[in-house]
Amino acid sequence: MRASCTYACYPHAVPALQIRNLPQDLHDAVAVRARREGVSMAKWVTDVIRSEVFRMSVHDWVADAGRDTDDLDLDHVDITGVLDKVREEYDPVV
Repeated sequence: MRASCTYACYPHAVPALQIRNLPQDLHDAVAVRARREGVSMAKWVTDVIRSEVFRMSVHDWVADAGRDTDDLDLDHVDITGVLDKVREEYDPVV
C-alpha cells in the first residue's frame, strides 16, 4: 500500500536505487569523478549506468554483423579489461 500511495500521490516520482556495502575507495573515486565533471554523484552514476546499459553488447554486435555467436567464446574476451587499461593511461583515477 505504501508504494502505491507514493505513485498515486507523486506521479512524477522517479524510482530510486540504493547501493549498499559500497567500498569506501569506490565511493571516494565516484565523488572525485563527479566533482571533476561538475555534477552530483547521483547524476554521474546515472550517466555511467545509462552509457553501459545502452551500449551494444559484444554478442549483439556479432549477431548484427550476421555471425552466429554459438561457435564463439565471447565470454572469455576481456574487452572491458583492455578498455579499462587504456582509460587508465589517459585518465588515471586519483
